[in-house]
Amino acid sequence: MIGRHRNGTLRLEFGTGDIGIHIGGSEGCGFLAFAGQEPRKPGIPEDWGSVKSVFPDEFPVSMTFTSVESVDVFIRTLAIAKKIMTGEIVLRTTEG
Repeated sequence: MIGRHRNGTLRLEFGTGDIGIHIGGSEGCGFLAFAGQEPRKPGIPEDWGSVKSVFPDEFPVSMTFTSVESVDVFIRTLAIAKKIMTGEIVLRTTEG
């Protein structure tokens, strides 16, 4: 779901297949773009030949990468989030 937090900031909640993830870019720049869609089983298309090129300004939310290293950091961060979800990593709470 693409929505908003109570304070108005944007929120992307993945898990029900209702956010389409689109890719695009050119040499030196890549991006992911996100748009709402009818819920479906989450997955990646098998046939990349059927995927059309898109532009980030066509979507309500996009992430642009201008270095390969930043893509690697994002992938590693997602891997850590997955470990937190499965209980493999437990975050400490902050007492305030």
